[in-house]
Amino acid sequence: MNPEKQKLDNLTIVRFFAAFAVFMLHGGTVFTNSATIPPYFKNWISHGGEGVTIFFVLSGFILSYNYHGKLVNSTFKFKSYFTNRFARVYPMYLFALIVGIPFMISHAKFLGVSYGLPYLATDTVSRIFLLHAWYPYFNDHPHWLTQGWTLSVELLFYVSFPFLLRGIEATKKFVVPIWVICILLSWLPRMLILNQLGDSGEPWVQQFPLLRLPEFLVGICSFYVYSLAKNNTNLMSILKYGAMAALLIIFAQSFNYVQSPWTLGCVMASSLLIVGLAGHTVNGEPNALRRAFIFLGEASYSLYLIHGFTILIVYKSMDRVLKTDAENTFLAFFICLTVTIIASGLCYRYIEEPARRWIRKKSAGVSPSLQK
Repeated sequence: MNPEKQKLDNLTIVRFFAAFAVFMLHGGTVFTNSATIPPYFKNWISHGGEGVTIFFVLSGFILSYNYHGKLVNSTFKFKSYFTNRFARVYPMYLFALIVGIPFMISHAKFLGVSYGLPYLATDTVSRIFLLHAWYPYFNDHPHWLTQGWTLSVELLFYVSFPFLLRGIEATKKFVVPIWVICILLSWLPRMLILNQLGDSGEPWVQQFPLLRLPEFLVGICSFYVYSLAKNNTNLMSILKYGAMAALLIIFAQSFNYVQSPWTLGCVMASSLLIVGLAGHTVNGEPNALRRAFIFLGEASYSLYLIHGFTILIVYKSMDRVLKTDAENTFLAFFICLTVTIIASGLCYRYIEEPARRWIRKKSAGVSPSLQK
């Protein structure tokens, strides 16, 4: 990141809420099964997977924010860029992948599932090299870091980013129409494929990297929209609060993922929310609550990767303690949430961040800090 770049703490906090939405989707069964919870709140939880959409759009925005100046000024260095990307995602991913092996084996035995050696070898290699989303059915190992497919998608984003940014920079006077087209492309091809293939097409429309690339492009275009409008504080406020309200309304609806135009609205609202929050500056030192949320945002990647493990461990342990189905009790949920947050904070502090610093230290010319 360029040294003059301001840290976008608001977007760091957004990362936590996006990861928390995914956690609620996987661990908030007690809410969706409760007869006392309002339907709109259940819908908010059931649409937690849209947190991934926010991650993808945010990824395009933050990379553009960090590297646009270097690309324009011809000071962009591929070695530094890819080292930063590797340091950012791979050490914690590898740790989570290793931790996930016994979970996968245990659950496969429980289900009575057996995999042949060729399949296991191909699947393992594809996961190590982050290629498994290119053939989504390799993701059917129970609990072997199933959410890791998003890192395979991000790999495409990282490799293509310097070229995509140059292309959009060359046509930036048309960036608003390009932004609109990318929003449409984030939904329309996936909807058509799903309508054609039915349920068998769901892994493809959810995980196939090329079909998620438009969301990343929306993020890149969002940076240009932000650059055009960032000095208009009134507009930034309208975008921020308007997009928040839009997302709450969209997530409160009951709709089928991808097949509904509400998914299109989610991409657009996520983009506008990111633009609005990036343009909102908080003066002075953050208070204790804001500092806590900033830290949670910094630890959100660890939370995203390990939450499946903590959900399984806590709920299975509480099953034995409570002698009932623990995932349908509020006590077990809040214990699970607490354990997940603590574990993700520890992973960030003692695994993710030290590994990142070590890799950067070992690579000459790597920026010592990076927003994302």
